[in-house]
Amino acid sequence: MEAYERLKRAREVIDYGDQMSLAARIAANHPDVGRIERSRFSVVLLDEYQDTSHAQLVLLRSLYGNGHPVTAVGDPCQSIYGWRGASSGNLRRFVTDFRTAKGDRAPVRQLSVSFRNGDRVLDVAARIQLPLRMEAREVPVLVPGPNRVDRGRITCAFHETAEDEARWVADQVKRALGQELAPDGMPWGDGERKKTLAVQPQDVAVLARKRSQFPALRRALEERDIPVEVVGLGGLLTVPEVSDLVATLRVLYDAGAGDALARLLAGPRWRIGPADLRQLGEFARELKPRAARGRGAFLRPAGPGRLRPGGGAWQPRGRPGRAAGQGGVARRLLPAGQDQDGSRSPRSCATCAPTRTSRCPT
Repeated sequence: MEAYERLKRAREVIDYGDQMSLAARIAANHPDVGRIERSRFSVVLLDEYQDTSHAQLVLLRSLYGNGHPVTAVGDPCQSIYGWRGASSGNLRRFVTDFRTAKGDRAPVRQLSVSFRNGDRVLDVAARIQLPLRMEAREVPVLVPGPNRVDRGRITCAFHETAEDEARWVADQVKRALGQELAPDGMPWGDGERKKTLAVQPQDVAVLARKRSQFPALRRALEERDIPVEVVGLGGLLTVPEVSDLVATLRVLYDAGAGDALARLLAGPRWRIGPADLRQLGEFARELKPRAARGRGAFLRPAGPGRLRPGGGAWQPRGRPGRAAGQGGVARRLLPAGQDQDGSRSPRSCATCAPTRTSRCPT
């Protein structure tokens, strides 16, 4: 850990834990910060409070303690960030950490009714989380709402690969679409359907444990002509068009983003294959020492095995330090024998080369 801290200081960077720790110190040591934040937010709601760490507790208590209206919602059985320092014990201690304006313990309300899931789903969930509930006995077992009693259906399946699982899920969805019964095979409850009894694509949701599962599920659903929408920013980034846009923005910001540049060059717009990308990389390595020495970035005409898109050879042209008068490096990939303005270069013209003319008339 000491070596890690030294490395961060040497590189002048911080990680997530540092961000939380520094914010907590600022809030705890400078009361004016808390007064400013409390004036901005008269009422505060803290969601997923079981996933807060000690640093976050210090931060939040410093900002919104001492009787400020604060409500926390959480479930110690759903604490999943212990590896990052989170402690579900913060939820139990909330009643004393955030006392009322009179100094009393904060009141507690139990949320024990699920209006989304039926009896059978809740029963399976309670059995699976039984070891967790032994450590959080104060948390009540969920019960279904009035319209969810004796409802629900559980189906388990094991598959060899993630692709097999995605295809199976898509088949289950396709089989359910158009049916006039609820997905559990029973009639719809009172008031559950307004326009049609048939199951529509927007009635179905597929929950994935990891974002990496989204692409396979999306492909499987689209192969069966089922309209699909990946909800959330993380899912949106799996859409190929969005990924291309993000790659373009990364390259514009950082020309050294090799993975993003490779995606664009190998994509449908440019369609440069791996072998040609390798040659392009070799060109870049040849140009780098020349540019560092302040020499012109000219290459000899492409020989056998060089890049020849469209039957021509590519030659980087231009001079370092002449880009729009800003001192940058101006280089373009131009067809062999062509200058920046589109005219032919006398260096590659058999008629003009011996005369050392500055402009090729042809």
